[in-house]
Amino acid sequence: MRLTKQQEVQATTELLTMLANDGANGGEGLRTSELRGTTHFHGERTLSRQQITRLLRASGKADSELAGAGARTYNLWTLIPSLQRVCNKVSQVISGIKKLEQAHGGTFAIR
Repeated sequence: MRLTKQQEVQATTELLTMLANDGANGGEGLRTSELRGTTHFHGERTLSRQQITRLLRASGKADSELAGAGARTYNLWTLIPSLQRVCNKVSQVISGIKKLEQAHGGTFAIR
């Protein structure tokens, strides 16, 4: 499947979000094959491994390393460490806001 520029941006955002969630949950990274089914690109519209690799490398926000052994090697993708720290901090802030909302029974707007 060929992607338009808009679809490339959307796919890249979804891929980076998947990596951020993995890192925030203590994961060690995701294989290229684990990144194939995103929210908007699944089923008949699944991203190919080549597309995933190209999009993540072009983003400059993710890095891969070779993992596994012998015939069972694979690319393991992670966010670049400084970006992962920022994503973790944002997750902590959002969690704190949710706790405040629950404690006070209201909704806070971030401006």
